[in-house]
Amino acid sequence: ISSNADPAYPDGKELIPASGAIQAALEVATGVRARVTGKPEPPGFKIALNLLGSTPAQTGMLGDQPEIDVLGAKRAGLKAFLVLSSLTPHFFSDEAFLHPDAVFESTLDFYQKWVER
Repeated sequence: ISSNADPAYPDGKELIPASGAIQAALEVATGVRARVTGKPEPPGFKIALNLLGSTPAQTGMLGDQPEIDVLGAKRAGLKAFLVLSSLTPHFFSDEAFLHPDAVFESTLDFYQKWVER
């Protein structure tokens, strides 16, 4: 069981291997595919929605990786908001399911636009 498929995360200085990198190594070494319970799979989103007392139509996901965050939000029926970061690819996939509903330059940009609405 894996908590999420994120391959790396920025610690402010460099990219550090995250759960997905360790998961991939274990899958190769054992020949067993992990069951992911967090993003991009729906179970973690469903738990979060229950804890928030919210519905997918009322909720959005802000993330910086289309293949993990945007895909997870779309699979769970949420709006997907992409914030550009060191983990965001310089291109977007042709797969429509990976296209965010909105793109923001930073989390500050997202916050300012959220407050303005």
